[in-house]
Amino acid sequence: MKLKSVIAPVILLAVSHTAQADVLKWAEGFWGLDETRWDAEDYKERNCTDSPVEIRIDRESMTYWSKIGDNQPRTAIITDVTDKGFTLKYENETRLMDDGNLQVWTISFADRNKFHWIREDWKVLGPQHKTAPRYRCMLEMA
Repeated sequence: MKLKSVIAPVILLAVSHTAQADVLKWAEGFWGLDETRWDAEDYKERNCTDSPVEIRIDRESMTYWSKIGDNQPRTAIITDVTDKGFTLKYENETRLMDDGNLQVWTISFADRNKFHWIREDWKVLGPQHKTAPRYRCMLEMA
């Protein structure tokens, strides 16, 4: 009987540790919008076929890097990491939130192949306040 009570906590600890997501690893790759479900013409080309967003993470400096097509890459400092996502502040950010502070963004993963952007000041408004989902692109290399 004692053996069972010792094994159960050890198994639970092992499962919780191995099940923890590596969201920084999940973020790396190419991402796109589902163009069939997106109406804004400014963003419609950001799909996996036309112009996916490439994301890289530098763990040593905790820097997020992204690039869309031929545009200049953007970098941001990662300020917080959880098992569901991470928060970042873009370098040279000029866009403001409704409260007048510079924009701060969180990438929130539904799973390893889908995430939403959530602006910091949207969090108090509820979970429905987020961008359209981004989906991992399954690109074929030539």
